[in-house]
Amino acid sequence: MSGCDAPANEPEPTPEPSVDECEEYVPEVVEGSHSGVWFDLSDQVILPIDITDPGGGLVRVKVTAGATATSSFVRRRGAPDEEIHYGVDAGVGEANEETFVFRAQGATSYDLILSPFISPADGDNSYSTEWKYEPILDCYEANQTVETARRIPLDTPIVAYAHAGIVAGDGTMVGPSMIDFYRVELDEPTRVRLAFIKPDDDSLVVEFWDPEIEYGIVGVDFLAPGGVEVYSDELELAAGTHYIRLSPFVSEPSTWNVAEPLPPRWTTPYTLAVQTR
Repeated sequence: MSGCDAPANEPEPTPEPSVDECEEYVPEVVEGSHSGVWFDLSDQVILPIDITDPGGGLVRVKVTAGATATSSFVRRRGAPDEEIHYGVDAGVGEANEETFVFRAQGATSYDLILSPFISPADGDNSYSTEWKYEPILDCYEANQTVETARRIPLDTPIVAYAHAGIVAGDGTMVGPSMIDFYRVELDEPTRVRLAFIKPDDDSLVVEFWDPEIEYGIVGVDFLAPGGVEVYSDELELAAGTHYIRLSPFVSEPSTWNVAEPLPPRWTTPYTLAVQTR
């Protein structure tokens, strides 16, 4: 054995736990189409849309109607009727083609529901729809609870999305699925602060979180403008594990008619850092 060789049978070193639990993934492709003919006002078609990515994203749905106007809705699979989310009505007025987007949570299955808006009469009673999933790549998902909080490094900005998908209990608005939890590990008592850049001017709450009392300790001004780095007050934290919580200030729409531009936050990330210097 040369002087440079490792000793025989030396155990492999134990890998250090990652200080950044970003887990990259390849997004799935989800798209489809369907067409048919309405015969009666009670007709309905239910089309499955399954999202398996951890981060979820947006699903863009186009609905086309002939002479009979067609309505569209979305529902989390298995949800009760009161948790239905409105899409668009195609063929009401002069527009026979309408498009909407719904917010899909990762690892969740949805049903796209189509039905005639009025009773079919003589003429063209055909309809069609097509849909395509637009993933939002967030390598820190799923992290909606303290138990699933992702560890992030100190003094290093991370990029993620305040994306809210339709989950259990949502009606026409969404909110709880937008919550993100992170954690940092401190080897010794450390003075820290949060640095945050919002994607737009809409309010987001970002704060150090105490899970024992389920309350924020100190946070960034949730009314701060978007696109500008803002800071929390400094805080002295003991050695150990500490949590950061991002949450919506108000609930948000679950669907959007693309006749109007999408809100910037639906497709633009935020930047977060825990600073010690």
